[in-house]
Amino acid sequence: MKFIKYLICLIIISIILCWGSSYIKCEINTSKYGEIFKEVLNSENDYDTTGKIKVIKYSENSAKIYLVSKKYKYGVELCYKNINGKMKRISDKVIWSQGSADEFIWPYIR
Repeated sequence: MKFIKYLICLIIISIILCWGSSYIKCEINTSKYGEIFKEVLNSENDYDTTGKIKVIKYSENSAKIYLVSKKYKYGVELCYKNINGKMKRISDKVIWSQGSADEFIWPYIR
C-alpha cells in the first residue's frame, strides 16, 4: 500500500516538474525574444498585438509563438522560419476564439 502511494506521488511530482520546466523555458524565451516578435507581428499587421505574446520555442532557424488578442479575443499559434536572415511566418493556427472557449484561456505551453 505504501508503495502505491509513493508511486502516485512520484508520478504527480514528475508531471508537475515537466510542466513547470516547459513553463519556465517559455517565460525565458518570451523575455529574450518577445519584443522582437511583437515588432515582427506589428510590421505584418495581420493580428492584433495588444494582448499577450509568448515565445514557446525558439532557435536560430525557427520559432513558435502564441498570441492572445485582447481586442478580438482569440488565441493563435504562429510558426516562423529564418529565411535569408529574417523570420518569415510559415503557418498560423487559431487555437481558440470567442464562442469556442468563452471566458477560458488555457495556458498553452508545451
